Amino acid sequence: MSGMKRKLPQQTLPTSTEIQSAFTSLSTLISVPQINYPALTFGPLLGSGGFGTVNSGTWSSSSKIDVAIKTVNLSLEDGSTLKDFMEEVKAAWLSGKRGGEKEKEEEEEEEKGRVEEKGEEKEEEKKGSETLITSNNDSTICRTYGISFSVLHTSKPRVHLVMEKLSVTGDLHDTIQSSEYWEYKPDRIRPKTYACLDSDGDYMLYTMSRSMKISLATQIARSLRECKEGGVLHNDIKPGNILLLEKRGTTTSKKKKGKKKKIPEPERCRIKLIDFGLGGTPEDTEGYSCGTPGYRAPEALKVTEYGQTSYKSDIFSAGICILEIWMGRLWDDPDEDDEVKMRRFVVDCLRRLEKNDPPVATLLRRCLTKEPTLRPSAKELQKELIKIRKNS
Repeated sequence: MSGMKRKLPQQTLPTSTEIQSAFTSLSTLISVPQINYPALTFGPLLGSGGFGTVNSGTWSSSSKIDVAIKTVNLSLEDGSTLKDFMEEVKAAWLSGKRGGEKEKEEEEEEEKGRVEEKGEEKEEEKKGSETLITSNNDSTICRTYGISFSVLHTSKPRVHLVMEKLSVTGDLHDTIQSSEYWEYKPDRIRPKTYACLDSDGDYMLYTMSRSMKISLATQIARSLRECKEGGVLHNDIKPGNILLLEKRGTTTSKKKKGKKKKIPEPERCRIKLIDFGLGGTPEDTEGYSCGTPGYRAPEALKVTEYGQTSYKSDIFSAGICILEIWMGRLWDDPDEDDEVKMRRFVVDCLRRLEKNDPPVATLLRRCLTKEPTLRPSAKELQKELIKIRKNS
């Protein structure tokens, strides 16, 4: 189910020329590069929806770059579509451009400390694999290259968001539900395991390794940290907006030149956070009712005694996603009219997790508290997950 938000009616833009003028002004205001439309070549359709279409393609810049192009048709009667599009562009651009820079500096300092403690040779071997998911080149945010404008006919102006093209295996929900992580178990299920009944009434055992779960959770936390460093709220964190890239198979070991070293599965899995359609700065999203049922924070449903949406709202949504990673299944189609029932189910899952993995359960309880100020920051969440991994 797609995310939702309420917005006030926007000013009408009656002509195509005025829309293009507004497009140019807004893109200049948010400092997003404008891409010359003839430099774009459209390829096969990748997906479509109420927002428009997404195609694979190429961008002929200094060299040809494979890209994904999101196209939105604008209405001459209503300027709100352009405003919505530019808000998404701003959120995606700020997250991808600024996110991760400060984190990289901190990681370099921490890396120096570890080298001094453990010895340079041993640390170099370890660094060869860890860099795969912590270097700034592997941002967890889908990169935005720029935007473009075109008019096929005088009545059909279009705007285009040009992004990096990703080679993905599916989203987080697809990954969790894939047969790779479920095993038929005809006999009795052992204690401290996660299982469910399939449509035939057979027991299926959830087999995703703890190290894999921690890797995915840590990368989700990092993506929120990148958003925060860019000054952006995502406002719709859910498994469908977290893509899993194709796994890396081997890498060259620094210790033994020329020899290939198998990378453990948790280090081969990388995520990308997408779809900033509901995102924006705290000022841009003030007063929004946004998010997807089952994943949105209480304050994102409506303004409550806990205030309105903030960076901590994304932490709540991430906590639900991480809980789903650990349990194997939460809900396929949450009931948006029964938030109380869903909350009760989440609390029950946390009780089960408390018996099987207390450190993770304790951390998730903090993420999923109704009081936003008691939730950890994205940076703290990432560090706590790294600590849990090291103590495994």
